[in-house]
Amino acid sequence: MSRLGQIFALHAFIHGGLGLALIFAPQLFYEYIPLADGTATLLARAYGVGLLGPSVGSLMLSTLPDMLPCKRASCIGLMVYHTMIAFLAFQARKEKVLPYIAGTLIMIFHLVMFFGFYLWYKISENQVKAFTKKQRAEQKAKK
Repeated sequence: MSRLGQIFALHAFIHGGLGLALIFAPQLFYEYIPLADGTATLLARAYGVGLLGPSVGSLMLSTLPDMLPCKRASCIGLMVYHTMIAFLAFQARKEKVLPYIAGTLIMIFHLVMFFGFYLWYKISENQVKAFTKKQRAEQKAKK
């Protein structure tokens, strides 16, 4: 696994662990996020399931070459996800839906993940350019 691919593995393990915890033990989060009724517990478990999908994808992508379009497209999708969750956490904190500290920590965590994926995307851009240049040179050599 490349050093750049480690951001995908980190994402897989953190979100996968959180997803499994939300599915099988949502009561662990009652202190931070009020989940008093059955509907809220169901929503927490549904969010946990929603976290597992991208986590498995990230784990599979972590070992692939960085210049693949599917890996770059997944990175963009994950950047959008983390940006929107950070925004929602900010709004929830502002509207006092979440406790201030919980909303702040969620927001900071997702912004850190966003910046990690953004840095990966910008750093891997040079690999994509080099790969594309090499492919064009090989095609010209064949003609």
